[in-house]
Amino acid sequence: ELIEVFTSAGEPTGRGEPRSKIHSEGIWHNTVHTWVLETSTGKLLVQRRSPNKLNHPNQWDTSSAGHISFGQSSDEASVREIEEELGI
Repeated sequence: ELIEVFTSAGEPTGRGEPRSKIHSEGIWHNTVHTWVLETSTGKLLVQRRSPNKLNHPNQWDTSSAGHISFGQSSDEASVREIEEELGI
């Protein structure tokens, strides 16, 4: 999976790098964090991270979150992550 690279000012560079390189080298990139709210009851959907996750295992997290693939809009990434993580 290629992730789009950004400058520290948040400007796209027009290049993509593998996720592993993005994280190992601390390269600037964007992510999406989506919250699912049931407006009629005010209930917020959260999820507990897997105990096997490297970062923040077993902790509560946003409804859905993930990386934005190269060439993908934030809306497209949000929908993809909701489908992958929540099945909705």
